[in-house]
Amino acid sequence: MGIHKMKRILLVIILMLPIIAHAQTVPIDSATNKVLYTEVIKVDGVLKDELYTRAREWFAKTFRSAQSVLQMDDKDAGKIIGKGAASSSFKYMIASIDFLLKYTISIAVKDGRYRYEITDISVHDQSSLGYHLTLDDIVVKGASGLEKTKKANGEYRSRFKGYVIQSDILINELLADLKKTMYSKSKDDF
Repeated sequence: MGIHKMKRILLVIILMLPIIAHAQTVPIDSATNKVLYTEVIKVDGVLKDELYTRAREWFAKTFRSAQSVLQMDDKDAGKIIGKGAASSSFKYMIASIDFLLKYTISIAVKDGRYRYEITDISVHDQSSLGYHLTLDDIVVKGASGLEKTKKANGEYRSRFKGYVIQSDILINELLADLKKTMYSKSKDDF
């Protein structure tokens, strides 16, 4: 094998390492065997009502129409559930793949802490292929029924990795924004 070919192979491997490492971060719930982003976060000294207000404000600022997103909004129970969506894209070969990411987000609050859960995550390909898959189908079940999802060696094709990686990036950006809002004092405390 020539030195130039070895350099190209090494370059491809180096460029793929972040993608491979990132793809392994999608959390799977051991009890349900489904993709689940969840965490309980302490916010010392902040009462339930204030955390609820911060969560409600986050929904209002994050979604164009929070009222149409919200499925449950119960201040007494300290629980908000919404169905969100975000447009995204990733590079696949020489094309850009556009898709819509849909998910359910639940926030429950108590004095000094809150829990978020993001479930029911699905991708809706905007191309002529028009895939409509859940991340569970791709990550856990192996996109059963889609013969071309995997290569002969068992690896997922780049297109399906792209959905998973870009979905994970979007969800983590969403969660970072939520955490920032939940930790920050209300601007009403002027």
